[in-house]
Amino acid sequence: MGTYKKTDILVLFQLYLLGLAALGSNTIVLPNPNLTSVSNWTLPQPLDVLPSDPFSYRVPQSSQVITFSRYSRTLKREDVLACLLEAALEVIKEINLGHDGPMDTEEIQASSGHSLLILHPDPRLTWSMWGTTITGISNFLNDFEFVDCDFEVEILGYSANFGSGLLVYF
Repeated sequence: MGTYKKTDILVLFQLYLLGLAALGSNTIVLPNPNLTSVSNWTLPQPLDVLPSDPFSYRVPQSSQVITFSRYSRTLKREDVLACLLEAALEVIKEINLGHDGPMDTEEIQASSGHSLLILHPDPRLTWSMWGTTITGISNFLNDFEFVDCDFEVEILGYSANFGSGLLVYF
């Protein structure tokens, strides 16, 4: 755990708590502490640490699949984690207000530093589904690299996606 800063651990912990709340699970999957860090705003080195493009990632203990594609720049870990935390806190707020139906919005944004997370939800995407997606994005980035990318949210058994978005440098 020596490669993580205290703020990283706090943000990751909060993201995992959100994932647990959204999934109703009792299992916490910790990130891989053996990943190497890459300097910011460059292509990841070596490139083989990223999966195929596109890559379909099934969020553990859920029926959600997130397809990641168009990887490019390496993003600052702290900025990305802050974006994910901002998005997760919005999910928690909406669910606590009893709004776990469809999101009823055209776009959700969360930003920190030079990172921006944007979601374009389908009218069927619920707040808890977005919470599960945030957990899946966090897992994917921790398993591979903190890179900007596009993503699509899918549910097993449905032919159309439930939303799309991107995580970018700005």
